[in-house]
Amino acid sequence: MLRVFDQIIARPVIYDCIQRLAGRERVLQHLQPLLEDLGSQSVLDVGAGTGNYRSIMPAEVRYIWLDSDPQKLRGFRAKGLPGMMILGDAARIPLRDRSVDVALCFLMSHHLTDEELSALFRELARLCRNKMIFLDALNEPGSFVSRLLWKYDRGSHPRTVATLHELITGSFNLIYAEQFKIYHTYVLWVGEPKRSIPD
Repeated sequence: MLRVFDQIIARPVIYDCIQRLAGRERVLQHLQPLLEDLGSQSVLDVGAGTGNYRSIMPAEVRYIWLDSDPQKLRGFRAKGLPGMMILGDAARIPLRDRSVDVALCFLMSHHLTDEELSALFRELARLCRNKMIFLDALNEPGSFVSRLLWKYDRGSHPRTVATLHELITGSFNLIYAEQFKIYHTYVLWVGEPKRSIPD
């Protein structure tokens, strides 16, 4: 039964509808100040879904869509949004070192194990020249609303802010932090990649 449910909500039209009901427009409002001044930079959107965040970026952004779900790729293509598309694994992205200016990781980390998420952060630190912008909902075990929302989420790895902080700071130095609440409490971070090799 759960498998059938997952297949239904994975359909692009249903997926976008659920995102709207979950407060997508208010999430976009928080992200817009960080995305609207990207200019003509190259932007890698990891776990991009149907490309909802492309709509609040400047038209001249060189957008790279990345997701592992062919249905989401169909949904992105159906919107007619400009961008390069990569259907593949976020932990093994087929791009060269420092080949993108900005990496985005929005509302997808809870689909990954700790090992997978650490690998993703290392991969994004390898790829991006300037910064990564990270957003996800937090696990708040003491909150009834949080427990209820996570019960019905397809992701099975919700995390506390402390756990996320530990994982991200292995690969990034945080330069901006914000928390806000819609239904979930969200953490929004901007980080610069840690470098072991000089530019």
